[in-house]
Amino acid sequence: MISKQSIKQASILIAGVSIASQGLGVIREALLANYLGTSSDYDLLLISMALPMMIANILFLAIPSAGIPFLQGREKSTETGDHVLKSSFVRTNSLVTLLVAATLFIALPLLRDILARGLDDAQLDRFVKYGRLFCIVIPIKAYEGIYRTLLQYRRNFLFPALTILGFNFVSITILFTLFPSLGTTAFIMSWLMGLFAQMLIVAVPTYILFRREGGSAGGFEFQSSGYLKYLGIIVLVESFGLIVEPFDRYLAGTFLTPGFVSANYYAMMISSVPIRIFIYAMGTAIFPSLSEYAAGGRIADAGRLYHKTLSICAALIIPLSVYLYLYSDTIIKTILERGLFGVESRQMTVEVLRYYLIGLIFMAAFFIQLRVTFAVKSWRFMILTRLFSFAVKIIIGFAFIRSNWALAIGGGTAAMFIISFISIEIFISHYLKFRYSREDMKLFFKSALIAVVLTGLMVGTNLIIRLIFSPDPIVVMLVVGAISFGVFLLFEFRFRLTGFFRKSVLK
Repeated sequence: MISKQSIKQASILIAGVSIASQGLGVIREALLANYLGTSSDYDLLLISMALPMMIANILFLAIPSAGIPFLQGREKSTETGDHVLKSSFVRTNSLVTLLVAATLFIALPLLRDILARGLDDAQLDRFVKYGRLFCIVIPIKAYEGIYRTLLQYRRNFLFPALTILGFNFVSITILFTLFPSLGTTAFIMSWLMGLFAQMLIVAVPTYILFRREGGSAGGFEFQSSGYLKYLGIIVLVESFGLIVEPFDRYLAGTFLTPGFVSANYYAMMISSVPIRIFIYAMGTAIFPSLSEYAAGGRIADAGRLYHKTLSICAALIIPLSVYLYLYSDTIIKTILERGLFGVESRQMTVEVLRYYLIGLIFMAAFFIQLRVTFAVKSWRFMILTRLFSFAVKIIIGFAFIRSNWALAIGGGTAAMFIISFISIEIFISHYLKFRYSREDMKLFFKSALIAVVLTGLMVGTNLIIRLIFSPDPIVVMLVVGAISFGVFLLFEFRFRLTGFFRKSVLK
């Protein structure tokens, strides 16, 4: 169980750890809201870290997405005793990472007037200073991606799942102890030390597990040139998604008054919680199997796995989106409204959060679609789709930023994912031949039934309780949540859609 997990085991493990991690994440965001609120200082920090974090996350996502399919079927039959750090896979990615980080570090002063428009000279100088400090996260996140690849290729999901837990624990500790005296320096330290802890959580077990098995990543028939070509393709695909956050920060920082950048950041963090808990767990767990099926030409098996995951995604995310939409104001008020985060900050955050929630199901499903296209190494249509959908977001952003900022930013993101999902689903069904069988359609009928019943139940129960009893909003939220979860469990025991509650799931 420690060294290797099945898809169900991995999904439950990652989801369980993610719940704990997101709980700590809420505490971290509450601390930040108390210390920084939606202030101009926080806006500047977020703008400064946008580009380094975007590049770091691109490498973090691209390395496993390229590495796992590329390593499928390429492991040598003879084992070697080489240290894992000496493998060509690690060396190749190390070289790319260091070159990228050094390039950004040198180029930041030249980019400051483009990336941080609207700031005065003193703020621009701080932008460069902070941005260069955050360049350190590029190699840290890239190395985490390298070691995640080696672990997940061997079906080990335990240690990668623990990384966010480590980040939040370290980050909260630093913020709580040092922020009152160090201010923004403590914020930067919390991010850098938290991310370094993440990397160590996967680096140390990788070394130990590979040495215990008597081999290493040096046992792969690794071709650097072919891998670099595929890595470049995935970097391009991921860039269209991860450039969204820097673009939104640029848009809000240029056309809006201070506070909107950080309000949007809080909304993104809250809206992404269901995806981080459930969809990242399933997508991460199925990816090695999808890659194995694709490498072996088992398209029917890959299709069944994809459709099963998509049906679970719909049954979970649609009701959760509705629940968060209904109680968005109560949630933000309860979690964040204290210290420098006041009523105006809450209203700004809720306004854009609701647009993100409208597109949440499409964002979740698109993440699963990405795993499919990366596994089968079919990327041309994906690039065109991401380019077109991001262009639509840009148009919406500039068209509405002065009249309706939440629509411009949150609505543009929702539209981008809706277009992406529909386009890629057509491509996967017709071009990749992921046909829907009768069993697949039964699964989707069950998931649709669960989503519709739970949605109607939440809306109806919410109205009845408010009209008859008029209790505190938090009480209403908790009662509706408890009833909805109970009904979901009844559906689960009846339909066995996820299979998470079967006795055999942990065997």
